[in-house]
Amino acid sequence: MGSETAKSKNTTNMWTHLKRHHPETHATALKERDGNSTASRQPTVAEMFDAQWKWPNSDNRSKKIDVAIMEMIATDNQPFTVAADVGFKRLMAMLEPRYSLKSEKYYRTVVFEDVHSKVEKKIKELITLDNAGPHLSFTTDCWSGETESLMSLTCHFIDKEWKRQQIVLNVKAMHGSHTGEYISDVFLGLLKYWDIDVERVVLVLRDSGANMIKAMRLAEVPDLSCTAHTLQLVVNDGINSQRAVADIAAKLKSLATHFNHSVLAKQRLREIQKELDLPQHRIIQSVPTRWNSTLHMLESMLEQRRALTVYAGEHGKISVLTADQWTLVDNLIATLSPLEQVTLEMSRSDSTISCVIPCITVLKMLLEAEGPKTRGIGTLRDTMLKSLKGRFDKAETTRCLVLATILDPRYKGHALATATVTSAKDWIKEEHHNLIEAEKHRAASEGQAEDPKKRRVEEGEEEEVEEVAGPSDMLEKMYASLLAQGGPTPGEADEEDDLLFSHQLDLYLREPLIDRQRGQPLEWWKQNSVRLPHLAKLARKFLSSPPSSVPSERVFSEDGRADVVANDAGDRVTPAVVAYRDTEQIVGIAAKQGRVRNAANTVVKVKQVLGRSFDDPETQAHKAQTKCQVVNKEEKPYYEITTGEHPEYVAPEDAAKLIFHKMKETAQSALGSDVTEAVITVPFEFAHAQKRALREAAEAAGFHVLRLIHEPAAALLAYNIGQDCSSGRSHVLVYKLGGTSLSVTVLQVSGGIFRVLNTHTDHSIGGESFTQALAQYLATEFKRTFKHDVSSNARAMLKLMNGADMAKHSLSSLGSANCFVDSLHDGIDFECNVSRLDATCLISGPD
Repeated sequence: MGSETAKSKNTTNMWTHLKRHHPETHATALKERDGNSTASRQPTVAEMFDAQWKWPNSDNRSKKIDVAIMEMIATDNQPFTVAADVGFKRLMAMLEPRYSLKSEKYYRTVVFEDVHSKVEKKIKELITLDNAGPHLSFTTDCWSGETESLMSLTCHFIDKEWKRQQIVLNVKAMHGSHTGEYISDVFLGLLKYWDIDVERVVLVLRDSGANMIKAMRLAEVPDLSCTAHTLQLVVNDGINSQRAVADIAAKLKSLATHFNHSVLAKQRLREIQKELDLPQHRIIQSVPTRWNSTLHMLESMLEQRRALTVYAGEHGKISVLTADQWTLVDNLIATLSPLEQVTLEMSRSDSTISCVIPCITVLKMLLEAEGPKTRGIGTLRDTMLKSLKGRFDKAETTRCLVLATILDPRYKGHALATATVTSAKDWIKEEHHNLIEAEKHRAASEGQAEDPKKRRVEEGEEEEVEEVAGPSDMLEKMYASLLAQGGPTPGEADEEDDLLFSHQLDLYLREPLIDRQRGQPLEWWKQNSVRLPHLAKLARKFLSSPPSSVPSERVFSEDGRADVVANDAGDRVTPAVVAYRDTEQIVGIAAKQGRVRNAANTVVKVKQVLGRSFDDPETQAHKAQTKCQVVNKEEKPYYEITTGEHPEYVAPEDAAKLIFHKMKETAQSALGSDVTEAVITVPFEFAHAQKRALREAAEAAGFHVLRLIHEPAAALLAYNIGQDCSSGRSHVLVYKLGGTSLSVTVLQVSGGIFRVLNTHTDHSIGGESFTQALAQYLATEFKRTFKHDVSSNARAMLKLMNGADMAKHSLSSLGSANCFVDSLHDGIDFECNVSRLDATCLISGPD
């Protein structure tokens, strides 16, 4: 078709036909033809060689990938060692074989410095007056870990596009005592580093610590306590005010401890949950530092009420609540749930201080209301209401809170008292005047208000001035004089501006509110900034502050650092103590504190006998010290447990297994996922048999042990010592003050390689030695006060040891600690205050 002779039949005619009669089909066919020809084109010789050769480091393509890898590490909080991981190397080799992966040090130094400087430059651009405006808000928080203390500073502002911005400026290491003066100097130093004038600071959100409050006062910046922290204090006041509620909380916490510390109890509860067709959720333990964990514990217990009742009937060991107490739990949940909703709302990234007063007002209304869910907890609700009013009594006299509320189109004056609205109008007019004056001052300082001709004359430049003005110049001067006479004076201009501002304010307040949940305040102001320009500037200022310091606290949980997670009691240290009670085993602080009544069945210092024979001197020393009987079975030490009719014999490895299992549960609870791999530190003097016993105990608990690391080397890794040195040699002394011993090790560090030169361990010095010295001091004070010597009473001394241990931990951060022991001797309660100076003198000895 299209030709009648074979000679005329060719593709050229077909292309011509398509072009003339089917232009669209012709264009599509051309694209397909060109694409296929390009894809089928054979590479040139140069391209073939280029595909095989590695790019040099100076190649721009290689530099771009360097930066991309660095940005991935920073964005995902990955360690620099990811560049050396086998899987990452394989991925990069497949994606771009011409790229040469660099060393961890290269990314950490060369590439990091370049990217960091660019990011820093970008941040400084973002917080300039042109983009961020003249007003900035900040949140700050301090955090102390095992090896260092940090202070974070996060900047908040509304940019010129009416978008809320949040930028972490610094996470700075702190040294020395964290006094108000020191924190103030650090804070002001950070502002200076980022070229931020103190006058730009609208508000600083911080915690309620006395040192933080003092620091902000010394820095002379507006500050406010974190609302979320204050609400936690309100809840704590309420729970502690009513004995019935406090007893329920304590009882449920004891229940949670039972299940969290006993593997067998957890397994039995899980079977009961299956039989009753209940959710197989674990029992949640409350944590003192997070009030909502108490609410979650109550909800968890109420959900598993039937399972707990069945468990108590079949296995005993626990005491469940009565029907009336369960009713109180249900009512408590109804009271505390709204507070959690408020806390979560204030912790959102888009939340602002405008929600503080409305939220507090609503909470007051809820606590004042009565109904079926308020019965039995009246004292708690009254105390919470009183505490809420007391702790937020100055909310409606705090200018930043009031103005933020009235400038939020979701609330305006509806959440404020009438008198407060009147004051707010006066404050907002003052702020408007201050804003105008500040703008004039900035304009003058930038030279915008200066006459260019006058400046040139002052700078010494010659100015040509005609001695006789021409007719046109004279005419213009007359017009200028005439028009100036009819213009407003400065005072009249200010009066007109005040009238215009008052009109805008009245118009704004009369307009309807936007929806509280779906409405977007910043979007509303963006749309109305032209119509209400004066108010829009103030809204941008006062709506920039968040209601809590949560943004700065999040930094410490997202900074990619290795952290010591807290256990179910909120502590970062879990004692390696195992207590045996009938058919259950308890691990940790509960076992340690229970030694007073169960010393004969409580295993301590198990690491001392792991992998050793019964005749080993270390085993014999341990046997003489521990109150749990150690016996010889097949030339190995075993603990004799006498909780039932017949004694049971427990190998040290089995006790260690329970400790590892507790660590596994703690890690899984903190991370919210299964934990199967572990790196374990061991004392340098551990022999092969001891290391093998430790590894086997960990593997029996469900860990896959990746590696055993000597404790001195682990300390160097934790402090990042010696890893940056590619050349040169240095010597480091590492000491470990443990619970029962003091180890000192000297290492040689060369090119990131550690070599132990010498080590020594003294088993007569340790944290327990300090506890014993403090306990002896308390016994002496008890004898001096009550004329009774309890130093030979084992039960009384164990009580004092527990009290002294708690006081010792408190004295690590406080100047004094109060030690209270219930019924120490003959029903006598003992209370004694110990200062840090006293403790230091006791530990130092007579010299």
